[in-house]
Amino acid sequence: MSPQSHAISPEVLPEFMPEPAILYGNGLLLCSVGHDHGVNTSPLRSTILSSAQVTSLVSAVVKTGVFNAPSVTNLNDFTGGTGEESVAINFLSGAKKTAYFSGVKPTALQKAEDVITSKCASVHTPYDPEGVVLISKKVNSASSVLPSSDGAGLELADTTEQKGVELHGLQAKLAKSKFGAHSKVSIASGDAPVEAVLQPILPSATPISYHQPAGTAVAASYEPSSWYWFSASNQTQYTGASEYYTIGKSIESFYSAQVAGKVASGGYGGGLKGNLTVAYYQACHVSTNCGSADYNAWVNVYNELRSRGIVSATASVNILSQIPSSYGSNYCSGFGGWSGAAGSNSEAQANRGFAISLGFGVSGAGCEASTGKYFIPAHEYGHTLGLAHTCGETGSLMESCNMPAYNSAWTSYFHINSGQKSNLNAYSLGLNQRIQGRVYNGSTGSGISSASVYTCNFGTIKTDASGYFDLRVGTKASVCLRVTAGAPSGYHATTNNNTENATASTYEYQVAGYNCYHNTACSSSQQIWDRSVDNNYNFRFIP
Repeated sequence: MSPQSHAISPEVLPEFMPEPAILYGNGLLLCSVGHDHGVNTSPLRSTILSSAQVTSLVSAVVKTGVFNAPSVTNLNDFTGGTGEESVAINFLSGAKKTAYFSGVKPTALQKAEDVITSKCASVHTPYDPEGVVLISKKVNSASSVLPSSDGAGLELADTTEQKGVELHGLQAKLAKSKFGAHSKVSIASGDAPVEAVLQPILPSATPISYHQPAGTAVAASYEPSSWYWFSASNQTQYTGASEYYTIGKSIESFYSAQVAGKVASGGYGGGLKGNLTVAYYQACHVSTNCGSADYNAWVNVYNELRSRGIVSATASVNILSQIPSSYGSNYCSGFGGWSGAAGSNSEAQANRGFAISLGFGVSGAGCEASTGKYFIPAHEYGHTLGLAHTCGETGSLMESCNMPAYNSAWTSYFHINSGQKSNLNAYSLGLNQRIQGRVYNGSTGSGISSASVYTCNFGTIKTDASGYFDLRVGTKASVCLRVTAGAPSGYHATTNNNTENATASTYEYQVAGYNCYHNTACSSSQQIWDRSVDNNYNFRFIP
């Protein structure tokens, strides 16, 4: 509730501004006690609640009627904003959130906040994170306000450009010992002092178990999804198109039973009429990476729906289409991309949150007379969650080597394996990573509003009135950042890139939520481009 604003400045080290309260499915409760510009003790307190205490707290919040207030919005449809006060809980029956921006504050929201505040008042133990992020930069002179510390053994910045390092295990313990009770310190280093801040890495949200009774609170990490029925311009929409709702619900129920808390109640957008013909969608209209008619349909429908604002980076978008499968009238098929996709389908790798299933509503197609209508879109939906193929695993929903018969039993036959369940827990495409920065006039210091920032894989985003942008993406998503419109005429951009690309005017090969800098587990380009933190992507425009 009441998220803090995240102000970013190229001159000031970022402060850690946590949510006032975060409750995890394993009973961990984190409570914020505020901050004093980084020089006080940890801004988080923690406790572990029992199962009964979790149920009691969640029940008390629900009883306030907060999710029945006029401003209640389902998380799948919530578009976000600034200056909000909100309460969110992820249930197996659906993720719920109420948000308040201005006007008369709902009484129920205040009551819910009071319940949470009261609970946090009894939490006093400072939170000791297992992992931390050390962010540092050289300064002209040491601050007389900040406590001094010994930087021996710490990887500190050697220039005035901010440097961030993610630390775990013994390295994290060393850093925490250097900072003591403070989160921001001044360190003597060579010819100029270094200022450094230490920020906790909050644990990923994972449920207590895979199966929980309906209505109980589970991990606050989810995969928003939306479902549509699509027909080409020269097709008469199938009279049974409304069954996309039944199919989507069944698939989401299947995944919710496999891994609790990772699948939110879906958004059902109804029927979509394409602007183009079946023949157009099945043909190749790009200069590279052409493929089968099914893949071409994936690319062409994706591009059209993205231009219409239906596909974005905010959800898994799943299309049941009447476009016939290229395999023949007795088949239904599908196509979806994921981060581990092999072959030449680079666009599918980049846009793994979009899937299309073909042959729905087509007379004689395999989808219409069997459970293939569930298996095919469920398989493709798995890709939008980040799941790769299996090979030779009987009953695996993600099997690609030995495809099961379309008339196989649905939920009682298919499964996802334990490794895939773990992947869903750790790497859900829920928007758990934030790419943040600012576009501003270096001569005046004022932000540039409505500037266009191209992100390569997630379209173009706009800066707010103060020049800030905030993109939400999944873990390990690939992102670039380029200002394509809105900069003052005759000005050029300077950035906070790594040393190897210090003069570049854009940020390329960035990896969200993961540090690829000089990390051999990443590509050679990512190793020199990816910054160690995902904030402070600033563009300073000067004449």
